[in-house]
Amino acid sequence: MCNRMIRKRKGAGVYLAAAVILTCYFAQTLDCYRLKKTERREGRKDADATNGFQEGTIVFGRAFEKGSGLDSQVTDGTNKSSSNAYEEDEGDYQADAAGWMSPTQVASPQDSSWKSMSPSLQCGSGQLKFRAVEPGASQFAVEQGNAPPMPLSQVPSTCGYSMQRNSHALVMLVPYDGCNMVQEGGSYVLPMRWQGIPVSLSGVPNLPHLLPHLLLQLLLPRQLSPIPL
Repeated sequence: MCNRMIRKRKGAGVYLAAAVILTCYFAQTLDCYRLKKTERREGRKDADATNGFQEGTIVFGRAFEKGSGLDSQVTDGTNKSSSNAYEEDEGDYQADAAGWMSPTQVASPQDSSWKSMSPSLQCGSGQLKFRAVEPGASQFAVEQGNAPPMPLSQVPSTCGYSMQRNSHALVMLVPYDGCNMVQEGGSYVLPMRWQGIPVSLSGVPNLPHLLPHLLLQLLLPRQLSPIPL
């Protein structure tokens, strides 16, 4: 009798242990499924957010002067020119950037202050998307030809710029027909200043979407002019 009860208890214990194991297994499987579903959903969101965009080029120096195209240092290191070209640009902005930086404060693409912002540029069918982080992201201004550079916080809404910024980050969308966007061959260039240093955002749009507009810009090149207030 006692042996029979012991066997029954052992059998019940085995069934209970099996039930616990199966419950844990199915719980883990369900959590895994939910995680993968969430990852797929987030992946689709990321794909939608970057759909139609391609990588742009951030150039230290002026990318639209001297008739030589992108002749300054490229921050990603894929198209660097000689140091002499950079020094020439450096002399230019030291001379005309009074009130921005002293000669001893001149930065370069290799400086940690620039790299820490992790700047990135993407080119869509109708606009550039520029992103930077850290406090230095608030120190950008738009070139205006002979007029003083205009801080981003003062750019009027009529220019078409869309900006999300705070003390730690900047996300800026600039249409190709926005204020002071310069057309150079097949590229669009937005000349800017960062801490007084010329920095150019250059990108090639999605040609199938913008071919008519691009042809018009080739026939009627735009010039830098003060931003209308």
